[in-house]
Amino acid sequence: MPEIEAAEKRLRVQLNYGGIVHDPADHQLVMEYRQGDLSDEIGQMRRLASAFNELADALEDKGLACSEQLPSADDADENGFVEWLRSGQWLRGPWEEQPVDATRWRCMSTRI
Repeated sequence: MPEIEAAEKRLRVQLNYGGIVHDPADHQLVMEYRQGDLSDEIGQMRRLASAFNELADALEDKGLACSEQLPSADDADENGFVEWLRSGQWLRGPWEEQPVDATRWRCMSTRI
């Protein structure tokens, strides 16, 4: 989780600079890059894209680690359930069932 929180922090920092900013009032991205020096704005856009990529990588690493292991009680939600992928359908049930034909698991206790 520390790598995800660090990536989120870097993304928030990047959203506070340059001509593309987050408007907390309506949760929209405001595109005002035309008002600044375009070469500086392009550099900022690349740093912002990099921050999004870092967050995606951190989330993907966490998700892959979860999906490649059999679930345990720690992976279940507050009701003792996990989700698994079987024949293209996400199904839900008690973690103890562990269907042998599941191709992927979703850890429910992992909150982001």
